[in-house]
Amino acid sequence: MTRRLRAYSGSGKMGTQSKSGRGALYIVWGDKADRLLRRSLAALEEVHPELPVEVVRLSRNDDGFHAKARMFSLSPFSETVFFDADTVVLRRLDFAFEKAARFGLACCIAPMTWAAATGYCSIESGTIMYNTGVIFFTERAKATFDLWEELSSGPQTSDYWDQGPFALAVERSGACPFVLPSNWNFTLQMHRLIVGSVRIWHGRLDPPHGIGNLDETRVFEVQQMWPFITRRQQLHRGWRLIRQGLGLRRP
Repeated sequence: MTRRLRAYSGSGKMGTQSKSGRGALYIVWGDKADRLLRRSLAALEEVHPELPVEVVRLSRNDDGFHAKARMFSLSPFSETVFFDADTVVLRRLDFAFEKAARFGLACCIAPMTWAAATGYCSIESGTIMYNTGVIFFTERAKATFDLWEELSSGPQTSDYWDQGPFALAVERSGACPFVLPSNWNFTLQMHRLIVGSVRIWHGRLDPPHGIGNLDETRVFEVQQMWPFITRRQQLHRGWRLIRQGLGLRRP
């Protein structure tokens, strides 16, 4: 794995660059997620040792999660998978890369399915919310990402809801993402069923042993398999929602 670390001041904007090849991108700020980032990089290297990685570290972040809206311009790759730092790759990603090459975008629907739930602008109730913690994309999706970046600077945005502007960008750009099943962006506190193995685990707790090698023909009920972990995740999510309700910024 070829790993590069780039540091930027300010919001992380950069000029036009030539893109080539297939690779993974992370965008981080501060040092709170460094342990999780190391875990994520180690897992990715074990599964995809040939995949180059770009880690963009912002010296400061003025607009919360909306820094993610610039992932297209920050990626040096023509085929990119973006990961949040708290993701763990458990199985090969070739299928999703192939679908992104065909459709421009490949991602999962967010557990909070409808974008109207974010209260962002006046999103129609039928607009789908996508999870931006794992996104496969190619240069064909440039128009969608340009619009996402534009919408993320609006007055009605929230540090926590980067997914609202992304949903609206997909809608307005006319993009048709390939929708991956939840196994490709599995968040334990929001998903209750697993159909087959988890490809990408998304959460601060370490993935349970064997979750990436489950029987692909079976359905598993999460709370029965890992009740203790599920309760911990529910408490963690409850605390995050309290912080959000109080208007506290994530460190």
